[in-house]
Formats: sequence, C-alpha cells, structure tokens
Amino acid sequence: MQRSDFVWQNSLAFCSCLGAWLFALVAVPANRLHAQTTTEPNAPTVLFDTWHSNTWIRHLPAPQQYNYHQLHSLARAARALEAMGWNCEPQVEPWTPAALQDVSLIVINLVSADRPGFLLSEIQALNDYLKNGGGIIVITDHTNCYFHNTVLQPWFHELGIQLTNHSACDVPPYTLAEGPAWISIEAFAQHPVTDSLQHVAFQTGGSVDPALAIAWTSSQGWGDDGQMNPFGEGKSLGFFGDFSFSPGEQLGPIGVIAAKEIGQGRIVIVGDQNCIGGMFLNYADNRRLWLQAALWAGHQSDKPAQSDMLLQGLNGEKERTLLWCYEPLSQQKYHWGSDLNDGLGHAFEFFSKHADARATDRFQETAEWLIVPTADLLQEPQARESLGRFANLPQRKIIVLGNEDQLEIVQEWIATIEATPMLNAPKVVNKAWTTPQQTEIFWLNHRSDWLNTAIPASTTLRSEREEEQDQKKLEWMWEKGLQRIPSELDKIPWDSE
Repeated sequence: MQRSDFVWQNSLAFCSCLGAWLFALVAVPANRLHAQTTTEPNAPTVLFDTWHSNTWIRHLPAPQQYNYHQLHSLARAARALEAMGWNCEPQVEPWTPAALQDVSLIVINLVSADRPGFLLSEIQALNDYLKNGGGIIVITDHTNCYFHNTVLQPWFHELGIQLTNHSACDVPPYTLAEGPAWISIEAFAQHPVTDSLQHVAFQTGGSVDPALAIAWTSSQGWGDDGQMNPFGEGKSLGFFGDFSFSPGEQLGPIGVIAAKEIGQGRIVIVGDQNCIGGMFLNYADNRRLWLQAALWAGHQSDKPAQSDMLLQGLNGEKERTLLWCYEPLSQQKYHWGSDLNDGLGHAFEFFSKHADARATDRFQETAEWLIVPTADLLQEPQARESLGRFANLPQRKIIVLGNEDQLEIVQEWIATIEATPMLNAPKVVNKAWTTPQQTEIFWLNHRSDWLNTAIPASTTLRSEREEEQDQKKLEWMWEKGLQRIPSELDKIPWDSE
C-alpha cells in the first residue's frame, strides 16, 4: 500500500487504532516496563497507573498525532521526571504490596469507568503504602467526567477525602478565553507543593476537597455543578454543568489542588488532567507544579522549590528545541492559552508537537527560540526588559508577530538593542536583523497566519497533504536550526513497494 493511499483511505481508522497500538507498547506481560532512559541504581521509581486509567507515558506529542487522550496524556510529565534522574514505569496490573515495594511515588491519572475498578485488596495495599511513607499523586477532573468520582469513591472514603461534582469556573481576568472554565489560578497556600508558583492554568478542571485545598480560584469563582438525569437518560451524562452560576452552587474561592499527609505518607490531588497533560504541561507554572508535587509527595524534598532536581526537570527536553512563547501572565493577558479566534492556542499546540514549547513570562535563559505573540508587547516595560535581555544572549532566534502598521514599534525596539539588517534573510520573513551577539530577529507582519482561525486544533484530523502544508510554516525555522521531530506515520513500517 502506498503511503498517500494509507493516509487518505485509512486516516480515521489509523487514529482509532493508534491508541490500541500505543497501549500495546506498555501493556507487556510483566508488572513493570523499564524506562527508556538510563537512571542511577538508587533513583526514585515512579509507577504510572495504566490499569485503572488510560495513560500513555512513552510518546510525546508529535506531528500527525491527533488522538485527544494521547496528546493530553502524561508522557511529557513522565519525561520531566526522567530529566531529574527518576525511573518512570507503567503499572499494568492491579496494585499489590509486592508491586509497591521500593516505589517512591505512584501516579494515578484520571481514572475511567471503562477500565477495571479498585479491588478491596488494592485499596488496602495503597492505604498501607501511604501510611508507611509512600507518595501518591491523583489527577481528577471536572464534575464526574468518565465517572472518575464513582471509581475513586470507595478508596477516597477510606482516606477521609471528599470528592466533589463541580467544574471550577471563574470570571475575567482569571479566564484564559471567553468561557469560564479555562482559568488562571493565582491564589496559593504556603505549602511545599505551591511554593513559588505564580500562575497555574486549567482547561476545564474540577474542584477538590475544600478542607485540603492548597490552591483556589478567585473569590468570584464558583463550582459549576454537573448535571445528570436520573438513570443517565437524556443527552447529558453529567460531565458538564451549564457554565453559569446558579443559586445553590458553591461560591469561590474554590479549591482546585489539594494535599494531605496520611500516616508517614503524602498525597496530592490535582483537579485537571489537561494541566499535567502533554499539550498544556508547559503552560504557565504547570510543569513547576507537577515537579514540586512529585518531589514533595515522593519524599525527595521538603522544599521542592529550592531543589536542584527541580531545575533539572525544568530543563529542555532532549532532542527537542526549547521554544519560549512569551505569555504576559503577570499582566493577566493570554495569547498562547486562548481558544478565541484571535488567540494563539492552536499555534501553541502546533509548536508543542514540533518542539519543547513553553508559554510563560518567566525568563527562559536556556531557550533557543523566542516568539513574541504581538509587537505591542515591545512597548510594555516588563516584556521589553525580558525581550531585550534575551536579545543580548548569544546566537538566539527571535520571532516577532504583528501587523503591518506595527513596524514602527519593532524598528524603535531594534534600535535600542543595536541590531542591524540581516543579509540573506529567509524569504518568508518581512524584515530581519542581527544583534552584535549574533542573535537573529525576524519580523512577521502576517500574525493572522498564526491565529486559531488559520491553524487547526491539535486534534483536527489532517490529510498528508494538509499536514505538509501546515509544516511548511516551519521549513525556514528548520533551516535556522529548529530540530525536526519524526511524525507518528514515520514510525509505521510502510510496504517497500
């Protein structure tokens, strides 16, 4: 079969089969599958539950990968732990005392009713593990989606942890987009997990036990109740509410992250899978939250924000270019996290398949590329200072997106950093300059080509021709040193004909 015929005739079948194909890679007939990275003999071991949840930890988001659950699974989160030297493995059988021996941390991703439930023997094993000093991170989500509350209820009852049936909603300026459920979380307790965090972002997440909360929505937020008809009849399974405040719903601040010490052990609950998933882990402080939760729950550090391991986990991913997508979070302005028509959320997902893209206004000294989402930021003091500082680093690449009428803004900034016109600039850029430190700056006055209206969402199925057209946006960047990432289709053993 020819490659193009496969894509056109079987693309839908490919996407549905890809999940089973990737799961087969981890569903080996053994309790553990050794990680693909070299770790120290005494390195902490982390087990990711793939028995009660649909979780993939081996495949980062990549070109021609469209399955939502794989794109938003925990592969990037596992890679971040491996960067700290930890050993990450899937747990492909029920939990037993033997499976939990010498394990520093277990991660239970959003459980789903299509997977096996928790046996009484598993609950006992997990509780004993916790009381004896084990660490657990549990990822929940909005309302009772995938019936995760139903699955977790017997176990959480034994732990004395309350489950909730809300979507965590908020109002501007704490919303990333037009709807109330994509939110920026900025209220944190003094706790090792949340120390130094400034902004954590949820994409329709849920609430947590208010008595154990260490992070909250704003005081104007609310818990939007899930709505389910008796016997599950009708169109709604209770996975969502109506995304508007109704009398009787819980007013903010709403707890969205929780932590509890049980015996000698520690458990952290994060109320949104997307927050930790492959397409959004690198937005705002989400990666930092994940690493600090792992360090604290896994008893690796009581001050994770000051840990050397944290710095290792924040480093760039091997074999991917670290791409800084500047996001003015401290000004409560959102570009790369927005799904509005004039937002760049789809572009951030696109870059997340092709690079190690980070959306933040924290300075990224080790980034090789910087993308400024709008030239207007060159006039704002905080952004201007960070962007000028980056431009003074040696041999970096900077892209400034904007419109034709913003050229004067760009040229004024260029003059302050003493950049000169570039010879032999790429044809697709409108103007280009080089700094004395050999950092190259590219001005693109067709920002509209990068908006959500121009770039499809990461889960939109594309033909091979459409995918090639999408990737043409990156050809000049590849020529300038952006590392190329193999597509999912490149991994398939095509016929030799």
